[in-house]
Amino acid sequence: MKRILIILPNNLGDVIMAIPVLYGLRRDDPQCHISFFVENGFEGGLENLPVCDRIFRFHRKKYREYATVSSWRDGVKELLGAAHILRNEMFDLVINYAQHPYLSPFTSLIQSKISLGAIMSRDGCRAIDDLWSQYLYAIPFARKFNRLHATDVYKRIAGIKGTVVSSIVVTESEKLAAVSFLKSQSIDSFEKLVFFQPGAAFKSKKWLPEHFIELGKMLIDDGYTICISGALSESEIVNQIDEGLQHGCIVLAGKLTFRETLSALSLSRFLVTGDTALMHAAASLSVRTIALFSSTNPVETGPYGADHYIVCGKCEHRPCFKTECSMMTCMKRIPPRTIYELIVHDQFKPSGDYDLYRTSINKNGDYELVCDTAAAIDYFTSDGAAITLKALDPHDIYYRSAAISDRYREESLLVASYLDKMVRETDMYELTGNPGALSNFEMIKQELTKVNEIGKWWFALLNIRLNSISLLDFGLAIRKSRDVCLMTKAEILNGIAQ
Repeated sequence: MKRILIILPNNLGDVIMAIPVLYGLRRDDPQCHISFFVENGFEGGLENLPVCDRIFRFHRKKYREYATVSSWRDGVKELLGAAHILRNEMFDLVINYAQHPYLSPFTSLIQSKISLGAIMSRDGCRAIDDLWSQYLYAIPFARKFNRLHATDVYKRIAGIKGTVVSSIVVTESEKLAAVSFLKSQSIDSFEKLVFFQPGAAFKSKKWLPEHFIELGKMLIDDGYTICISGALSESEIVNQIDEGLQHGCIVLAGKLTFRETLSALSLSRFLVTGDTALMHAAASLSVRTIALFSSTNPVETGPYGADHYIVCGKCEHRPCFKTECSMMTCMKRIPPRTIYELIVHDQFKPSGDYDLYRTSINKNGDYELVCDTAAAIDYFTSDGAAITLKALDPHDIYYRSAAISDRYREESLLVASYLDKMVRETDMYELTGNPGALSNFEMIKQELTKVNEIGKWWFALLNIRLNSISLLDFGLAIRKSRDVCLMTKAEILNGIAQ
């Protein structure tokens, strides 16, 4: 029986986005045993899953506190103790999806037969050796050349292909408890039950309270009931909306646990939310979701699944990934009337103020956005993203672009020519031992930074690989650097080949 551990003690939304991986692993190997290493308090989406055999809870905040006081040595001991517990599980495969640097050595301490994602090599070098983890780490440096949702990158790292059917599991007893609770709040019918999730991790991801109020009033006039969800810390915005609506809504914020919120949400018809953990949970529960996106990228982290809506206000800076924004242009441009029409009539009136997308799962088994508005702002460039995908998987023909722009081809060929020069410098060093060859290698690499657009992607990928090479054995490091340059060049040529 293959024993697998997933490491992802990140936020709640990231954990939920990894759930399809568990179902895919079990689909491909029904006998495998799957464990999940998650931050304590973020395990709600994993509970009761038939594909998650064990949950290891990680008290990250406690370890962080240790690191800021004189008792940091006690924190190291506890961290080593946690790694020892996991090492005793004798995992065959560990997948580290987390990008926190401290989890690289932690992953290596588990000593599994195979480790994917960021690890710490025995000589102290942080290494990312598998192709799709390298792809994951390259995305922030050139986002317009990625068309994959985070879940679909996670799937590729784990070796999972095709469509994966998955869902958060709400038990029958949890549903009955949710029904009982909602009835105690005078909600007897769920046919017209809509959830609002106005809070979010960052201010830039929040729709305006007055927009929620305007939408709520229209829905309530049509006989809908509104449930306003959120954490206790989000009470201010929740109460503002509640006071604005005056009647026809139930405040759940701070009253229910995350699991209890999921159970109530599973009974609703729609969720209206920003880019939040509850958005990911609703999508996993197949509750139709209207996700209002602003600073983040719906291609990467939208509601995973089919038949959800994503509405994005027009803003030339999106996605900016800002946590604060004084203008909030993108959120201001999403009108409540549009959201109302989507909920009540499943239609909308086109506008130059926003772009509207429907989510789908394509024939390749990947999440995809279908734009319902003309002249939408593109989150990625189709031919550029096709090049980067084909580079890593030349046998996958689904994303091959019919035409590759001359610009991306020329930029890619320019990068390939620089890589040839870098290879020649490593050969020169091995032949002569002249350190000037290594200086030339570095100068040529810096020249790569001048190649714009898709050149930024290739440079990021190359740097991730070169930085994963240990320098303790210098001769071996030179040979590995040469191999990395040759491999990256071969991938570039694969990517632009017709």
